[in-house]
Amino acid sequence: MFVSRNKSPLLVVLALLFSLTAMALVSQEPASNDDATALPQLVPQIQHARTAEEILIKLQRRHYEKRPFNDQLSSSLLDAYLENLDPNKSYFTAADIARFEQYRFILDDGIRRGNLQPSFSMFQRYREVAINYLDTLLANLPETIAGLNFERNEDIVIDADTLDWPANAKARDDRMRKSLINSVLSLRLSDKDDAAILETLQKRFKNQRNRLKQLNAEDVFQVYMNSLVSLYDPHSNYMSPRTSENFSINMSL
Repeated sequence: MFVSRNKSPLLVVLALLFSLTAMALVSQEPASNDDATALPQLVPQIQHARTAEEILIKLQRRHYEKRPFNDQLSSSLLDAYLENLDPNKSYFTAADIARFEQYRFILDDGIRRGNLQPSFSMFQRYREVAINYLDTLLANLPETIAGLNFERNEDIVIDADTLDWPANAKARDDRMRKSLINSVLSLRLSDKDDAAILETLQKRFKNQRNRLKQLNAEDVFQVYMNSLVSLYDPHSNYMSPRTSENFSINMSL
């Protein structure tokens, strides 16, 4: 299902066209809360290939720009998808991005042929790194916070658009260290004491980890399709069946 933030007649038509397709998909059960290596590998489902092809056809035929889905748009899709997966450039390193370059000019062909595996491979890497980081952080959070140096003169860049991808794992860990410092300082400015800060961050990071472990193939497909749809219109969204159902329920309340 597509949802538009404006009242464009074309986007309303798109929403109606895709809602039936989206509702026909079958959601998967969430993964159990095991460690990252024990989580099942998520793979695209048969219905995803059909739905992606239909979305692409309708975008090209009905969208007012009628943009061709070629190598140029494939390149933009890769960038948009990576930004949606890791918007703060916190988990992927430059080596990961270099590895993903093999997909830059073939995503268009993949969608036409029903091959969505590249999007799932990139997601799998993201989830693996993120969960491993959160596991390590949560296991040592009290000691990590106690060891933070708040006297060092250093900058924390908030706008990820101005950042390069971390050069390596060490640079990534240093960026995450600064992010943790920023979180602790923000909580201190909210008049929380050390015990409350620890409790808040433990809850926050546990929720992030649990959410990552519960993501299923439908969620991955939704992020990928939203990355594609955004290239044609940033005000439209594709909704998975689960999201579409929740949206319909909320709208009827």
